[in-house]
Amino acid sequence: MSSELPCRLRQVDSNGSVPPSKAEVQIIYVPELSQSNKKGKRSWTAGQLPWALLEHAPQARVFEYDYGFDALPSDIWLFLIYCGEELRKALNQHFKSSENEYLPLLFICHGFGGLVVKHMLITSHEKQPETFARRLFQAFSGIVFQGTPHPTYRKRSDWRKLISILRSVLKCSRPFLVQAEHKTAVVADICQKFEEADFAVPVISVFEGQETRTFYDTSHFQSRKEKLVDLAFAETHSRCEKMIEKNNNHHDLIKFVKEDAEWQEVMGLITMASNRPPEQLFTAAVASPVARSLSVTETLQECDALPYVYSQPRTSDLESSNYDNWVRALPDPTSISTIELTCSMASGVEAFNQKWKTTKLPIFYLKPHVRNPDFCGRQNILSQIETHLSPCSYSIRKSKEGIRSFALSGLGGIGKTQVAIEYAFSRRHLYDMVFWIHAGSVAKLNQSFVNMAAELRLLDVKNPGSHVLGRKVALEWLSISSTELDAGEGVTNHTGVVKWLLVFDNVDNPNSLHDFWPSSGTGSILMTSRDPYTKHCRYDNQASRTGADLDSLSMADSANLLRRLTDMYAYKDLTENSSFTTLYQRLEGLPLAIVQVSAFIQARQLTLQEVVNMLVKDQYAAKVLESNSGSSHPRYNHTVCTVWALDDLDDPAKCLLNLLSFLDSDNINEELLTKLQTEQPIQHFPSNVLDYIEARTSLLRASLIKRNPEENQLTIHRLVQNVVRVRMNKQQGVATFNQVVRLLYNSWPFDDARFSHSAPLWKAMNPLIPHILKTISLYGTYQSDLGVTDQYFVARLFIKGGWHLRESGDFDLSKEMITSALTICEQHPNELAEEMADSLFSLASLLNSHNQQKAALPYAERHFAQRMKVGLSRSPCPMKRAVATAHSELALSYMQNNRIKEGLELSREAQFLLEQRPEFRNGERWPEFPMMHQAIMLLELGSIAEAEELLLKTIEWRERRYGPNDTNSFKLGYALGVLAKVRERQSRWDESFGLLQRALNNLRETKGDSHMMTNMVYRRLAEHHARIGNIESASIFFDKALRSFEVHDYARPELVQCTFKMAGFLEGIGDKTRAAALYSRARKLYWEVVQEEEDPGRLLTAEDFDKVVSLVRR
Repeated sequence: MSSELPCRLRQVDSNGSVPPSKAEVQIIYVPELSQSNKKGKRSWTAGQLPWALLEHAPQARVFEYDYGFDALPSDIWLFLIYCGEELRKALNQHFKSSENEYLPLLFICHGFGGLVVKHMLITSHEKQPETFARRLFQAFSGIVFQGTPHPTYRKRSDWRKLISILRSVLKCSRPFLVQAEHKTAVVADICQKFEEADFAVPVISVFEGQETRTFYDTSHFQSRKEKLVDLAFAETHSRCEKMIEKNNNHHDLIKFVKEDAEWQEVMGLITMASNRPPEQLFTAAVASPVARSLSVTETLQECDALPYVYSQPRTSDLESSNYDNWVRALPDPTSISTIELTCSMASGVEAFNQKWKTTKLPIFYLKPHVRNPDFCGRQNILSQIETHLSPCSYSIRKSKEGIRSFALSGLGGIGKTQVAIEYAFSRRHLYDMVFWIHAGSVAKLNQSFVNMAAELRLLDVKNPGSHVLGRKVALEWLSISSTELDAGEGVTNHTGVVKWLLVFDNVDNPNSLHDFWPSSGTGSILMTSRDPYTKHCRYDNQASRTGADLDSLSMADSANLLRRLTDMYAYKDLTENSSFTTLYQRLEGLPLAIVQVSAFIQARQLTLQEVVNMLVKDQYAAKVLESNSGSSHPRYNHTVCTVWALDDLDDPAKCLLNLLSFLDSDNINEELLTKLQTEQPIQHFPSNVLDYIEARTSLLRASLIKRNPEENQLTIHRLVQNVVRVRMNKQQGVATFNQVVRLLYNSWPFDDARFSHSAPLWKAMNPLIPHILKTISLYGTYQSDLGVTDQYFVARLFIKGGWHLRESGDFDLSKEMITSALTICEQHPNELAEEMADSLFSLASLLNSHNQQKAALPYAERHFAQRMKVGLSRSPCPMKRAVATAHSELALSYMQNNRIKEGLELSREAQFLLEQRPEFRNGERWPEFPMMHQAIMLLELGSIAEAEELLLKTIEWRERRYGPNDTNSFKLGYALGVLAKVRERQSRWDESFGLLQRALNNLRETKGDSHMMTNMVYRRLAEHHARIGNIESASIFFDKALRSFEVHDYARPELVQCTFKMAGFLEGIGDKTRAAALYSRARKLYWEVVQEEEDPGRLLTAEDFDKVVSLVRR
């Protein structure tokens, strides 16, 4: 190739070029690599760089670094390095002119031009303290990368995109690309050194919002579109970096519009650099990290305070006169690094990040806690936590990738939660997000992550969907270390590392956190647990873990706490008081005990000596409570129950406290308790509102409970609950358990349908579920002492709660609750015969709805037999409805197990029985399920007209009863979806499309956007969009359905079908690579679902992928 390459720095001509004496800033533009720049000036048009700069930045002198070649160089990466060396020489000459020496300098680079500048900067950095380097970094004020790739060894999977960019900008042969592919490590080395140099100047990294066509042969006949430089491939991890997405392809990034976010940032950078005094120097060496991205103003202000640091030269200067000689002086580049390139499907990170553009920081979600004004002591442990977890104590960017965790463990009541609260409030300025996670159970963990996803605006606050989806999107947000964020009040928009802290409080089972631990990214997690093993537990992506056993308060801190709570300021030094010394020894420095004793002192205006005299008497001793599940601690031979004076409470307060100890400890709605005043009178329970307030006040003054007046909710410490329950005798415990069961049962609103599908009903009953779960955990303690009537209410409550969880899609908890009810009924088969039938029906329905058709069939058959047995022993009329339900459920099970004719016969019988009911005759009820299931089976048998008639009648009745926009239940959406299948069989495609859109609206309102039924409609709509050529909508709907099916284990058949159909869609639009990958995945999933070994000789058909899904969901 030619040894004379046109690498030169020239000023861009313009009639209005600013005179050197009036210039305030100089801008060097380095364009994308191109074969069009052969020994000549580029042709620029209005709106493109650099003419846009001349027009809108009159204070700037604009230069272009012109580089190119007559023929392709033998090694493209070494050519770019050579151009970087030549740029350094050109700038050296440039700064010898006095008119350029003291002007702030900005670089704007496009594509591979950014690699040229990166190499120039890092070689100049290595050559400090030579005169040129000092001048360069005195002037260096910022850099803009437009679609510049930044491959590093952390992101090897993206290296393949370098070859795609070459294909896009050059006409080159396959051997040329193969050679370039084997040497991409050269580029990664440049980018890695750029990160290590850690330049403390503003960096604006622009990435592409549109795909670029890439050609795969020199004739340009074969091509595909892809985003060449997305967010992940553009990010340099510079301390002062701002990421901006621009809605252009790679080539059009040089186009500027005044309204663009990029243009506003660039002009702001130019303005700030123009106003910068020349004597203020930037640093080019590593200094203290800036964990969040800063605005241009903040960056310049911070850089003003940084000293200029020199480092010793690390490489010799290569003073080559031309490219050829320069290359001959280098070692074989293949010895630098060789990697195995792999191609993978796009991860979709950039699409997912779009949801986060509305996230506002900072977020401090610490509900229901407030900062404790009486907190004292614990400074050592707070400092220890800060040292380990504070993002200021280590560089997020340079530390080992992963989560840093700290676990606080110790005896119940030792103050673990209070320390965590104090740390979260006192150190919240260190974080962009602090979130409190209730970790006492999987259900609470799920709800906390749903709350987090809603606060981050990743889910709809009013309709967040399932716990599984909430957990998934929240974990994905935490796992992405940098994202684009809108500012909250007083916070600048920025893109960078998000500093977050999660507090997992009351981790009863450390193993439960594995499903709630971010799988990648960086952040801090603080845990509290009674289990000391927590601090040793290993989790994924854990860079560093440690913890501490929280000890008792020291005598001095205990004295300080007691003084604050009791106003005992008359004692100058409590630690020298013998009475306090005795008190401290009795309480073992346990913070919760000190709080309780302080309330005891205040209420009775006692002296320290009087309190000590009371505590040492036998009549104040109480049972020993093993508060941490049976394990003992050698330093705690006493329990706090001896100091709470629960016997001093009056009867109404005691009764209220007893009831609270059997409910979930968090968020006890006071409206629930007031029902006892009228609906379920209990001896000693407050009989009116005033008495209730008095009893509640007694508990509040003793610090036994806390109240949130805004939410009208109570909370009670679990240790208090344990103590209260242990102090009850057996008779009291059984009586209180029964009272709570009846309270919850009676609080459930009446519905004349035994198993309602009413969406408003389920939403109203959500607050009762945690309390029902608590009764399940306590049931075993009192089971043997419950009478048959008591067992009846327990079984009915568990059936109601289990059905609610089934409707909301919580399979595991629903199954546990219903199975518990069935176990109770099986112990009393004669007395609880009807409840047994209800339990069997609930289990059959639950399993059928979650793709466990074979497991459901025995329960459906048992339910049918049990219901017939109960029906024969009762008056026929009241039981016709339940008997009809038995026919309908067994018909569904037969249909799901491909026994169509038997199912059809049973469905018709169910319809007949229901039509005999008076509520059918007067128009209040309709046999929806028997008729809809008949329609599905008739459609399968080819009786399209008969199926259509049944569906039209059902839809007409619901619209007449509930209106055309019926959202009372999902039944309308169900019927519309089946009718859409009929219209497809009739080739009435437009009508089918409209019916599915109506079905989607109904199901989103009644089931939620993440429910499996809703996403089945999304998948079907995707096929319709594909049919009419609406490619974008089809892609969105397919992706939406796939994401939902992937997070539900029970939706594997639907995932198989959807993957196959999406593969066909991609094949149809010409994306053969992704189609082939999805076809392969669909085949693999198919054999997993059918639980058979793959048969290599069998070619799977579209019919196979349809039949893998149950008939009701095809």
